[in-house]
Amino acid sequence: TKVYQNLEEILQTALKNNPNIKVSALQTQQQLALKGTSFDLGKTEFGLDYGQTNSIADNDTRFSVSQSFAFPTLYSSQNKLAKTKIQVSELNEAVIKNELITQVTSTYYHLWHLKSKQKLLQKQDSIYVRFANAANLRYKTGESNALEQATANVELADVQILISDNNAALKNYQLQLQNLINADSLVDINVGNLVVKQAMFSENQEENAISKNPMVAYYNKRIELAENEKSVAVSKMLPDITLGYFNQSFIGNGDTVNGAPTVFDSGDRFTGIQLGLSIPLWFKPHTAKIKAAKIQKMESEAELEAVKNETQTQLKSLFQVLQKEQSNLESYKNNALPQAELLLKSSQRGFEEGEIGYVEYVQGLNRALSIQIKYLEFVNRYNQTLIRIEQLIANNL
Repeated sequence: TKVYQNLEEILQTALKNNPNIKVSALQTQQQLALKGTSFDLGKTEFGLDYGQTNSIADNDTRFSVSQSFAFPTLYSSQNKLAKTKIQVSELNEAVIKNELITQVTSTYYHLWHLKSKQKLLQKQDSIYVRFANAANLRYKTGESNALEQATANVELADVQILISDNNAALKNYQLQLQNLINADSLVDINVGNLVVKQAMFSENQEENAISKNPMVAYYNKRIELAENEKSVAVSKMLPDITLGYFNQSFIGNGDTVNGAPTVFDSGDRFTGIQLGLSIPLWFKPHTAKIKAAKIQKMESEAELEAVKNETQTQLKSLFQVLQKEQSNLESYKNNALPQAELLLKSSQRGFEEGEIGYVEYVQGLNRALSIQIKYLEFVNRYNQTLIRIEQLIANNL
């Protein structure tokens, strides 16, 4: 079992080893590599003609080279599209990173809560072990009845069942943490008593939190991506341009100069250039792509609106929950928790001195434990609410 000393150490390991983080980083690298394809001239064509190409002679030669390329605006559009794809991939990385940090932090605090609860249950178990041993001894010596003995043994069994259930939950969160950081062995944490997580933000951040949310930024960039895809589709409707050069022979008689015919052989070369336009006559594939890009943009706009609304609604709800949890925490910390400690000590002292019976003693112990466990639950719920808020406002990135 690998034991980690703090959350930061676990987060660093998770960000380094988690497969989803690796996959998203590789996807970004792939888009960076593909950026070079945004300026693709295609293959250069070389040609050779030999034979009766220009005259009756059968050994004329013609060499040619030509290059076709798209209308210049296409390369500009493709370059913008490639850059946007890189940015979309980087934002997707941020979304995955934000989600991973939230999962690891949430699991860490759940595990911390259960380990703190385990200490309380073990403390209660020790008390009930002493109570059961004493009750069994008093029953054997005739100092107490069978009901006290049975009560002590039942209470001890109940606490041990709670400990068993808590250990199972502990193991579950240890496995979750192991999976999140992609560890080879079970993961555990070395912590003291559960503490209240400190809020690293103020409530006025709720107003500008929407713009910082990674998911909102991701869908916002996807709108730009769809617009750039439409620009590429429009540019592909423009004609392609072909530039060429040729060098050829002409064997035989040429024009008469000063009354004498001009004779050319294979050593005489004639050159020229070519210019051509490839105009698309079938526009349906291009218009279909333009239409699809427009639909994709509308879809991304709708998704962005949905994410914004959901994020805003969740934030408002979570801040309300946070206030309620904070009120519960303060109430238990200032009132119930001190009373629980007093109740525990008074019950033990009263039973040992014979001032109260075993029924009152058990009731006092159970009530004190219930308050202490309830306080831990309030702390964990408060912490989990903070973690969720931090995810929505990207305060953990």
